[in-house]
Amino acid sequence: TGVILLTNYRSGSTFLGQLFNQHPDVFYQFEPLYPFTGGCGYQTSVKVALLKRLLKCDIPHATDTLSKVTFKYSFCSNYRKKTKELCTRHLCPFGRPDRCYGCGPLHLPRVMNVCRAKKMSAIKVIRLCDIRALKPLLEDPALNFKIIHLVRDPRGIASSRLKINKDWNKVSYELNQTCDRLLSNIAAGDSNTLGTKWLRGRYMKVKYEDLSLEPIRTTKQIYNFTGLKFLPSVERWINANTRASKSKRDPYSTSRDSAYTMEAWRNFLTIEQVLSIQKDCWQVMNKTGYKTVVIEAELTNLNVKLVRPRDFKKSYL
Repeated sequence: TGVILLTNYRSGSTFLGQLFNQHPDVFYQFEPLYPFTGGCGYQTSVKVALLKRLLKCDIPHATDTLSKVTFKYSFCSNYRKKTKELCTRHLCPFGRPDRCYGCGPLHLPRVMNVCRAKKMSAIKVIRLCDIRALKPLLEDPALNFKIIHLVRDPRGIASSRLKINKDWNKVSYELNQTCDRLLSNIAAGDSNTLGTKWLRGRYMKVKYEDLSLEPIRTTKQIYNFTGLKFLPSVERWINANTRASKSKRDPYSTSRDSAYTMEAWRNFLTIEQVLSIQKDCWQVMNKTGYKTVVIEAELTNLNVKLVRPRDFKKSYL
C-alpha cells in the first residue's frame, strides 16, 4: 500500500512526513520531485509517472545521482538524510549511520528490496499542483494508495515563507496562487467537482493547526485512515518534537513548541500584510475554518483563537 502526502511549500509538511518516516512499517521518501524545475504545473505527466514507480518501490536508475553527492548539502544528501531507512547500517555500511555520513553510494537494488519489505510506501510531494493529476494512479488496480492533503492557514504559510524569502511582493504573489490551488484541491477532495468521485474514501484533509494543537489525536486518525498501528515509539517521538523550547527557531527543524509555532505568524506579520492575505485568500480560509481579523488588536490578542476547533468525533472523509 502507499500514501502520497500532498501539500504546499512551508505548510508543516516536514513534521507530517516524519510521522510516517518514524514508523517501522513505512518506507518514507522525502521530496522525490525536488529536481523538477519550472513550477508545480511543469512536466506533470512525468512527475506522475515517477510517483507511480516509486509507490511500487521501483526506483528508477536515473536516480543514481542520489548516490553521487554525499558530502555537500544538495538534493541527494538531503534526500538520504530525510529517509530513515537509507541511513541504517544495512544501507550505510561504510560510514556513520547515526549521522548518515560517509555512507557511500546507494545500492539501488538493495534500497528497493528494503522498500518492498515494508507494509507501506509514503511519499511527500509539494511540487504537484493538481490533485486530479493522480487519477490514473488511483485507478491502477496494481496500486492501493491514499492521499493525505495537508492544509495550513495562508497567513502562517506567508509568514514562514517570508522568513526565508524577504521579498514580500514575491511571497504575496506566490501565496495567491497557492490559495487558488488549495481551494481547487479541497473541492476535488471533497468530491464537489465533476469527475472527482474516484477520490471518495481515498482522500483525507488534515489541518496543520490540528497537528499542532492535538498531535497525538490527529496522528492516530491519520494512522487509522492509512491502516497503520499507533506505536509507543511514535508517541515518544511526537512528544519529543512538539515540546521544544520556543527559542529554537530553525525554519527547517521538526523540533519545536508546536502550539506556539502555529500562531507565531501573528507576531511576525503586520496588520497590512494580514489584511492583504485575507483579501486574496478569503475563500479558502472560509472553507477551511480560519477566522479573519479586522484590526491589529485582534491580530495580537492571542486569547482570541483564529482557528475553529476541530470536532474529533467527525470523520475526515
